[in-house]
Amino acid sequence: MADYGSGTMGTIDHILGSRDEVFKPGPTADQDRIGNLDYYFQIDENTNKIEVKRKGFTNINDVKVGTYDENGKFSCRGEISGGYHQAECEYFTSKEGSKATIKQAKIVAKKDLQENGSTRTRGEPISADEAAEEANEIIPTNTGKDENTGDATKAVQPDREGTRNDFGTYMYPKNLHVIRRETQL
Repeated sequence: MADYGSGTMGTIDHILGSRDEVFKPGPTADQDRIGNLDYYFQIDENTNKIEVKRKGFTNINDVKVGTYDENGKFSCRGEISGGYHQAECEYFTSKEGSKATIKQAKIVAKKDLQENGSTRTRGEPISADEAAEEANEIIPTNTGKDENTGDATKAVQPDREGTRNDFGTYMYPKNLHVIRRETQL
């Protein structure tokens, strides 16, 4: 189990991340509300879930913001009540926020694997290359990507020769223009 008081993880822990490895939301976040707050991760290497927490003065004051599932979809904790929590949910569910957060989570996981190892490495620290490989397995590279990856330019095609572009001015009822004039007078 993790030692949350000191901010370091145990060598036989399956949770990667530390209170000491904080990050701040990117420029697309609501800077007035959450721009200066510190966040950290707890990455479960067994379920591939990334829990995002807002760092408090002590670990007792830490607040769980939400969790990225193994597909990179963020779920906010509880009901959105406004203030910090609303701004956090908007940022962490946004495309830019997800990409930046998941990128940072990989860095944190790699560092923790290099320094402390994990249950996957039998508690032994591993090299930078091995840690990068393990981090990519724990946090798949397809997380935080745009779901609609189709090429939009293929959908727009120029008119083919002989395509009719003028369809006349049809209206129903046939005397609609008379009715409009009468209502305007």
